[in-house]
Amino acid sequence: MDKETMGTVLSVATQWWLKVNTKPVRKHALDGATFPHIIKVQYTVDGKNYTKKKWIGASCPVPAVGSSVTVLYFGENPGKAKILTDAAYQKDAILLKDKQEVDDQTHYMPIGMCLGMSLGVAIGVATDNLGTYMPIGLSIGLAIGAMIDAKKRKDSQENKEE
Repeated sequence: MDKETMGTVLSVATQWWLKVNTKPVRKHALDGATFPHIIKVQYTVDGKNYTKKKWIGASCPVPAVGSSVTVLYFGENPGKAKILTDAAYQKDAILLKDKQEVDDQTHYMPIGMCLGMSLGVAIGVATDNLGTYMPIGLSIGLAIGAMIDAKKRKDSQENKEE
């Protein structure tokens, strides 16, 4: 999600069928009850209108109909979007950018696990003790992959600071 626009809340629907009780002891059925909502948001990209729905949890603030919300979307496919509902959720934009940077990196832990598992299976089959060497190989591969990941992360952070 690399682009951002503003959207307008078209409707807010309360999900009455899913009651969340906030009090341990209630005097009546709705005492302390909160309900989640679904909002419908319309946003425009390059003159084309798009509509998206978002589930809002029971304890989260719900934007009013007609209010503006931030919408993050993919430039090549504006129909795929994420709605950020208020200032508390604006941090999602930062998290999404950080996640994209992490996703662009090579991850060595799964590679190490696969290589370690392969080595453990090979040794286990050769010694006729697969049950022992397979998890040992997996553990060693996991440790090596984690060490390489940590070193690469440390190096990339040092490069950002410079």
